[in-house]
Amino acid sequence: MDDLVKALSKYFKMPRGMDNLPVVAMPRTGRDTGRHQLAKAMYDFGCRSGIEIGVGGGKSAQMWCEAIPGLQLIGIDSYPGRASRHFSKAQKRAEQCGFQLLRISSMEAVDKFEDESVDFVHIDGDHTFDFVMLDIIRWTPKVKKGGLVLCHDYCSLNSGGVVKAVDAYVHCHRIDPWYVTRDCNPVAFWQRGIERA
Repeated sequence: MDDLVKALSKYFKMPRGMDNLPVVAMPRTGRDTGRHQLAKAMYDFGCRSGIEIGVGGGKSAQMWCEAIPGLQLIGIDSYPGRASRHFSKAQKRAEQCGFQLLRISSMEAVDKFEDESVDFVHIDGDHTFDFVMLDIIRWTPKVKKGGLVLCHDYCSLNSGGVVKAVDAYVHCHRIDPWYVTRDCNPVAFWQRGIERA
């Protein structure tokens, strides 16, 4: 835990929340988004392998790879319907940046991975409550103890399912501390293994 706080403190100012509210991680510089700063902190923290659920055009996967040299990243996205136009963009970015791209749904993919096999999971797929909650519940065990679970768009975007799912999960599992980056598209995150229920 101390190592995570040390890595985060280099890139964020973190006023402490109360009553199991998140620690608000405010980027120390305005040049990058909170997710960019978080990626730098994750590199310092030792994250070297990860899974991204919901890749879209691959911009965030590219960002993870650029901020974390040598990252072994696997992107998972089914690209249903019209979203398939993003698949070719993601393929190009995957070739350029060296991440693996799987065109499969999150729930079809999850059992293909061993428990505690990656340093982080970044959940950014379907933002409705049920899908976010399933992704958190099913993908969290794939993260090594001490690794990070990240949920992008912790805001009232679309249906607001991310906020409701994250709040329910951290409350029910008594996760404290947990963090939220302060920027336009916040990332809620916590360290795997600090669950108390």
